[in-house]
Amino acid sequence: MKNKINFIFDTETNGFANCSVLSISYIICQNDNILHKDTRYYFAKEPYNYHACKVHGLDEDTIKDKRDNCSYPLYFIDDKNWLIDILNKYNVNNIVAHNLSFDIKFLPQEIKNKIKNQDYSTFCTMQQNRHLTPNNKAPKLIEACELLNIEFDDNEAHSSDYDTLKCFEVFVKTID
Repeated sequence: MKNKINFIFDTETNGFANCSVLSISYIICQNDNILHKDTRYYFAKEPYNYHACKVHGLDEDTIKDKRDNCSYPLYFIDDKNWLIDILNKYNVNNIVAHNLSFDIKFLPQEIKNKIKNQDYSTFCTMQQNRHLTPNNKAPKLIEACELLNIEFDDNEAHSSDYDTLKCFEVFVKTID
């Protein structure tokens, strides 16, 4: 994993499957050197999921406030070329997330195809840190941070930018 260009990301969604991405954050890095980072917010195409909103706080009004003066598309599904262009611009060759099997479902098909064809390698910080837990259990992000002595503010959790930052920190400690 050392010296690869990594795309570390997290999404907050309007549910579990076949739903809208409400925010995506990413950090592009090489080892512990951050090359670029960003967060974008999007509206849901379907009715807002009360339970998901309760976890991450991204209801329609909050998204409207966070998008103040944004010029990118209103919906994530309409903004896929931006994400593909970012990966190409930085010559990304590794995709990282804490629960990769969940977040990867929301990426554009072109990126998923490149992963399937092994044009991008993948790294799941949750799976890579199972060995640190009793019974080899997959740790939640907060648990991985605790096990690796990384500060974690539970009040900030479940925002894509904070979770991406913590995933970056877990990733850096994991590959050292």
